[in-house]
Amino acid sequence: MYLQFIPCLTPLGAERFEAAHCLTPELYERFLVTLFGLWQSDFSRGQYISIRFFDNLARIAAGYPPEQCGTLGFCTGQFVVEADGSVFPCDFYCVDNWKIGSILNSSFYELYNAPNMQKFRESSHYASSTENKCRDCKVYYLCRGGCRRDRDNSIDGVAGDNVYCGALYNFYCYAEPYLKEIAGQARNDGFGG
Repeated sequence: MYLQFIPCLTPLGAERFEAAHCLTPELYERFLVTLFGLWQSDFSRGQYISIRFFDNLARIAAGYPPEQCGTLGFCTGQFVVEADGSVFPCDFYCVDNWKIGSILNSSFYELYNAPNMQKFRESSHYASSTENKCRDCKVYYLCRGGCRRDRDNSIDGVAGDNVYCGALYNFYCYAEPYLKEIAGQARNDGFGG
């Protein structure tokens, strides 16, 4: 069984946590800790269920690179293709000002190198003040700042503080010893390949 969870997002341009369906940092932390506890318990009993985010954290703890974009610390750009052929750099940014082109008249190579795709990748890197704060954090190697969407204050903003920073810090501090244990077991089982 393979699962992936994505927090409900505040609509672009709206105030954070304004919408009733959006997770507050406190609720997100509680969710992560509870779900991780269940996942870790299942793993320790040999009843592994893949949860993409936790799998990536275990990969990082084992010394392997993550595969999930929100665990890289920056955006590489994905291709989201709409029914009309329009292409966007991320499923969280399917808005006109982030359109990178169309598959009807551009190759994927051209789309990957399009000016808006380059701008998207470049603007996902940290603002210098946030980068220093994060780099000094003891769990940065797991967090890497999280998903750009949680670090972006506007559609064209530069990546800044993650709105879930405190919640993620508490979660990573809780999960880190278990992740190191899982990483040790996974290394012995050939997890990273």
